[in-house]
Amino acid sequence: MICFCRKMGKVLFLDEDRMHVPLIVGSLTDEGFVSADNCYLRNSQMGNLIGAADFLWAAAVLHVLSKADCEKFVTSAHLLLKPGGTFYGWTVGNREAGDWHTTPDGKAKRYLHSGESLRALFMQLGFSKATVEYTSGTMWTPDDSEERNIEHLCFSATK
Repeated sequence: MICFCRKMGKVLFLDEDRMHVPLIVGSLTDEGFVSADNCYLRNSQMGNLIGAADFLWAAAVLHVLSKADCEKFVTSAHLLLKPGGTFYGWTVGNREAGDWHTTPDGKAKRYLHSGESLRALFMQLGFSKATVEYTSGTMWTPDDSEERNIEHLCFSATK
């Protein structure tokens, strides 16, 4: 889907012949993609991307991960940022942190952070400053049987 949207955007804006933006596809929870000495992000077509990003954005990602994968994802974001770089985003959260639904592969429980637990995670993993704010929203339950009120966590964390 990402490849299709990227191609469609270039066609719509008539800049396909001028836009040479490489697409990198991988998982920030996979150590072979991110942190091993010979990982993809150290040897990509754009060179070594470790410590190269001024900012990163993750929208609606963290709440679909298990607690362990969320920690890996945030660790990877920290690894990719330049000193002083900022990780921005939002996720579904809860006033009390804890497990909620099963991950798509059925192997673990997804984890909902609270504002406090997400901020603590950022600080524990080496960010120098982190801000997390609550906003309200609604979402449908995974089986689409009901709509429920939820909390969104908007965050920024600076390396």
